[in-house]
Amino acid sequence: MSCASLITIMALVLALTEGAVLPTFVFPEEEDVYFAQNVEQIKTDIGQALDKGCLDAWPLEDQTEIAVVFRHDSMVPETSDFYIQYQMEQVAADKAQDAAVGFRSLADHVQYKRKLAGALQVWEWSPHQMDFLKATMPSDITKKLAYVPLSSSMDARGDCDALLEEDWCR
Repeated sequence: MSCASLITIMALVLALTEGAVLPTFVFPEEEDVYFAQNVEQIKTDIGQALDKGCLDAWPLEDQTEIAVVFRHDSMVPETSDFYIQYQMEQVAADKAQDAAVGFRSLADHVQYKRKLAGALQVWEWSPHQMDFLKATMPSDITKKLAYVPLSSSMDARGDCDALLEEDWCR
């Protein structure tokens, strides 16, 4: 074991014994007709990560709440200290012509760009859209991007791989 690893482990033990408190996660779209299944799976995955100790190195001593939001127009609860935006919009698609569409294009949504910039992390489900965001967004957003495929937020028994093979997803 290296000296750096030993120091990291000691710091973790010290942080936990000195009162570091793991974050709690909230999911504003739990009852959402479109994203309820995604929310349920992400909740399960985060719960498993917490159980396995993946966040044991969390450095804060105060209770911290992190919201995981899916919609471009969803509200982050006032009680949340941070939020993770699971980016589900078709940002790489051509501009929608139908005015009734809620999300017409990324270029038209300055507010959504600000929301992405304010997020602790931005999780993207599509490799194609990940490439698009890296190429078009400023570094304050791209440094927060993480590829989190739909299989991470859907029942793994579903056929997500077939979706990823579709031309529109590439």
